[in-house]
Amino acid sequence: MTTIQQLCPGCGRQLQLPAEAVGKTARCPACEATFQVTGDAADVQPDPWAAGTAPVSPGSAPSGSVGSSPGAGPSPANPYQPSASTSPAVTIGPYQVVDVSFEQIFQTSWAIFQQRWVNLLLTTLVVMGVGIAMVALFFLLFGGVGMFFGAAGADGMSVLAIVLGAVIFIPAMMLLSGYIWTGWGRAIIAIAQDHPNPLSEMMPPMSLVMRVILSSLLIGAIVLGTVMFFGIFIGLLGAAAGPDAAATLGGIVGVVFQLAAQFVFQFFMWPWLYSICCGKSTAMGAIADSFRIAMHNKLTSLLIVVVSIGLSLVGTLMCYVGLLVTTPASMLLTAVAFLMMSSQYVADPRFVSDPGFPGQQPPPQQPAGY
Repeated sequence: MTTIQQLCPGCGRQLQLPAEAVGKTARCPACEATFQVTGDAADVQPDPWAAGTAPVSPGSAPSGSVGSSPGAGPSPANPYQPSASTSPAVTIGPYQVVDVSFEQIFQTSWAIFQQRWVNLLLTTLVVMGVGIAMVALFFLLFGGVGMFFGAAGADGMSVLAIVLGAVIFIPAMMLLSGYIWTGWGRAIIAIAQDHPNPLSEMMPPMSLVMRVILSSLLIGAIVLGTVMFFGIFIGLLGAAAGPDAAATLGGIVGVVFQLAAQFVFQFFMWPWLYSICCGKSTAMGAIADSFRIAMHNKLTSLLIVVVSIGLSLVGTLMCYVGLLVTTPASMLLTAVAFLMMSSQYVADPRFVSDPGFPGQQPPPQQPAGY
């Protein structure tokens, strides 16, 4: 089957259509505009499937297709058609997990970042603004209460007011933090899938927010238990080595353990937030699913964590202002990685809509799984 390439008059996207559609009315899968298929001779392209071009895994880029122009050679293979050359998908929880290389994830993330950086920056500004407001409110509330009762000479009442304030304020902050993180994760997924209004996803349903909070508490309990175990172990070593050696040993081991724990946590849990935000995993299931997805793509997960940490360090070294760029870039990288590994839709701007090939679905009106 031969194909023709034609621009959609509604959204300007380049479409590939079967040659048999010449003279007929077609509908754009992106904007749903209808138009007449012209079929100029210069636009006729050979079928890459008939030519033996191997399809690629979902959301990934076929080699040599980026930047190709009409008439310059075979048209790009359908980027959403599962590849027969890759290992079969493995069922992990509600997902069909496939092997995806870091190169494919990085190229797709970079293409999306270049086209949709405005929405990424806006979501980051909202999250950072709310975070700053939360910290400021914390100090104002507890500082004001302490000063009020301290000036009145009621030291006992001052302590009691702060304790009661913490009992009320801390759960409220946990709820607000869960709400912001859930909304941020949903917005990043929406941007990766080219949702028409990704900022609207920053107001998530409370059911997902509660899953994020409960899952965070479970992860916190695991981390706390691990810290306590190593704390007891270091204490025993210090008691055997003496007080001076214990202080030095505790400091060195503490720093190494903190860095190692952070790295291990990110390695196993980087898909955790998105597995909840897409609405397919429970609070406990998200932890198990994240662990198994990371283990199924060990090398790619390792590179994702290394690059994410590197981006964070770069943003911090740029007087923290750089975090406005590196933070959304890191979030997008992990979101795209999760979507591609779990065989979900990714709107890669490097590829055209391709209704002439099987397996292509129009961009959804909202992120997959919602």
